[in-house]
Amino acid sequence: MKRHLYEYDNLVVGGNLQAIFFAYINNYPLLFKETQPPLDFEYFEHDFPIEKLMLTKQENFLNTPYGAKKFSNQKREVYDRLLFSLSLAGLVPVADKVRSISIEDEETIKISTERARQVNINFKKLYIFEPKIVYGLDIEENQEDEECIVYDTFKIRSKTHDFNLIDIDDIEKGHDFVNKIWFMPKEKPNTVVIKSFSTREKLSDSEYGVINTKYKLKGIFEKAGIEKRNYDKELFLDFLSKDVYHIDKNVYKSSDSIIIDRRTEREVCLNIAHHQQMTSNLLGAYPWRINHLFLDSSGTIR
Repeated sequence: MKRHLYEYDNLVVGGNLQAIFFAYINNYPLLFKETQPPLDFEYFEHDFPIEKLMLTKQENFLNTPYGAKKFSNQKREVYDRLLFSLSLAGLVPVADKVRSISIEDEETIKISTERARQVNINFKKLYIFEPKIVYGLDIEENQEDEECIVYDTFKIRSKTHDFNLIDIDDIEKGHDFVNKIWFMPKEKPNTVVIKSFSTREKLSDSEYGVINTKYKLKGIFEKAGIEKRNYDKELFLDFLSKDVYHIDKNVYKSSDSIIIDRRTEREVCLNIAHHQQMTSNLLGAYPWRINHLFLDSSGTIR
């Protein structure tokens, strides 16, 4: 059978952490075209309200040139666990088979899957956290110069040090070009990943290219006390790869039944406080009970 019809009161669209939080909190089914897991070295800020998801707040410390910096849980670990719980609870109805998502009308969404199959879903409320993957949405304001997050990966040859992170915001606010630098663990020795905020226009500008990135990195490393090896003439950086993630800043039209949700991960969690019966609802939710099976006696994910 090539056509299937599902009916849900509430439906969530998006593969990012915000969408997964919202679906998990409310026990709603989730659709995504591709998962968007956080990077392995990303952690929640130490004051992130992770306990509102009924997860135990962890303490993780990353060494920086200015002392150890405290963070909370690893983002990727939380993302994988909650998505796994939703899947086991039957709340990811099309799993990873989605090829396209389109709005048919104010109550129906059409999903095309592999092998030319089609799934129609009737809904009362549709919460969209990733509008760029949904066809048929009306754009009220088009942002021409699209913003993006860039991750440049380099191989570094230097003396040994114990740094995990250099956060430029700890030194001076407002630096989008080379904003954070992560030093990868032993599994990826002598590898650094640099995070920058950019735009589509800047990506083609040589001022923000690999050569200038190298020069800026060398200046930052020198100030941080990261030195060249004794037998090298200088600190060497070899470019490995560039990954670009575009940020959709377009303004889309919402309606009573189709809600474009632009909240951050923190805002989604903080909003739980406004649900009067949140604790009892979550305790009774099947995804939470599944997730609880993977916790040790202290509530830590294992």
